Parts: sequence; C-alpha cells; structure tokens
Amino acid sequence: MRHNKLIYVLTIIFFMPVFASAETMYVTDTLQVAVRSGMGVEHKILKYLKSDDRVEVLATEGEYAKLRFEDGLEGWMLKRYLTLSTPKPVVIRSLENQLKGLREDKSTLSEKIRKLKEEKKALQKTGKMNERKIATLEEEHEDLKMSCADFLKLKEDHEKLKKEMTGDKRRASELVRENEQLRKKNNLMWFAAGSSAVLIGFIIGLLLQNLRYKRKRQISF
Repeated sequence: MRHNKLIYVLTIIFFMPVFASAETMYVTDTLQVAVRSGMGVEHKILKYLKSDDRVEVLATEGEYAKLRFEDGLEGWMLKRYLTLSTPKPVVIRSLENQLKGLREDKSTLSEKIRKLKEEKKALQKTGKMNERKIATLEEEHEDLKMSCADFLKLKEDHEKLKKEMTGDKRRASELVRENEQLRKKNNLMWFAAGSSAVLIGFIIGLLLQNLRYKRKRQISF
C-alpha cells in the first residue's frame, strides 16, 4: 500500500511541470488558398487568396471554380473554400462601420441638439424681449390713439376757427368797404357843406353890398 502511494506521489511530481506550462490557444481562421493556372496541383500558382477575400466566379467544374480578378487575371481554385454566405469578419467589419457611423451620427445629433437648445434659449430670450416691445408698442398705440383724438379735436377746432376767421375777414372787408363808402360820403358832405357855405357867404356878401349901395343912394338924395 505504501509503495503504491509513493508511486502516485512521484507520478504527480513528475507530470506537474507539464501541467503548469500548459496555456489556452485557438485555431486560426486565416487561410491562404492557392489560385492556379489550371485545375490540379501540378499547375502554376498565380496568387494566394486570404480568408474573406471577395472573388468573381466565372464557372465551376468538379472540385474547382474558375475565378476572375479586377486586374483581369483568371485562375482556378478549390471551390470548397468558397461560400455564398457573407463571412463573419466581413459582417463584423460592416457592423463596426455602421456602429461607427451611428456614433458619428449620434455625435452630430448631440451637437445639433445642443445648438437647437441654444437657439431655443435665444428665441425664448428674443420672445420675451418682443413681448416687452409689444407691450410698449401697445401702450404707445393707446397714447397715439388718445393723441389722435386730441389732434382730431384740435383739427376740428382749428377748422371752426378758420371758418370763423374767414367770416370775420369777409365781414372786416365789408366793413372796410362800408367805411370807405361812408368816408367818401362824408367827404362829399363836407365838400357840399363847404361849397354851400361859400355860396351862402358869397350871396350874403352880394346882398350886403347891394344894401350898402342902396343906402348910399338914399343918403345922396
């Protein structure tokens, strides 16, 4: 029994370094497939294709497929290495590109949202300013309405005064004409009175002279 235990312990000690040096690894999915000038390994290798490379298949024959490349080169390879399914790495790269685009779009949208928020704040501020301006304009409008009412009243009074002044001017002109006529009549009256006084004085003078002449004659007799 002790002999068996000793063997067991020695076995563990012997294999321990092997267990300690082990590590986890993965089988690579990267393949290199030869493209040849014909069907078979005896033909010349034209180029190598890597996993996930995209190719144009012209025809298939047996185990081989005829390919054509962008540079115009044509060759054959084993068709078992070809698949119609999009390779996972290609899908992953496409998804990564889409994710990158979405992140960029998200960043762009975030920037747009930030700018829209700033614009919203500016518009709100402008809106408040416009509200104050509108309130001020409404007050000014009310003042203008009152001023306009006063102005219309003043204009009405002015028109009345203007009409009254026109009437007064007309009456004043009539009075001036009447005064001129009276002045002319007065002048004529004074002229007539003066002429009459002169004529009366002349007649009286003649009468007195005639009386004196008669008295002289009576005295001489």
